[in-house]
Amino acid sequence: MNNPPENPKIYHIIHFDRLKSLIQDNFLFSDAKMNLRSDGGTSIGMPAIKQRRLENRLTSYPDINVGQCVPFYFCPRSKDLVS
Repeated sequence: MNNPPENPKIYHIIHFDRLKSLIQDNFLFSDAKMNLRSDGGTSIGMPAIKQRRLENRLTSYPDINVGQCVPFYFCPRSKDLVS
């Protein structure tokens, strides 16, 4: 395994209409929290996968669902979106 980069770049995918609330909140919320908000905005991602993330538990923290965590990426675009 390679050593991690010294200054890694991390990314979070968000729809443009959520940008205003992100700046106002100065915080990134999980899908679980965003689903409870009336100003949730447009969701990015496949609904079936997002629903499964809300149901699947973390093995390292069994009291937490994956959807209660904010997803980050280590590349600017999902490999699935690159053609």
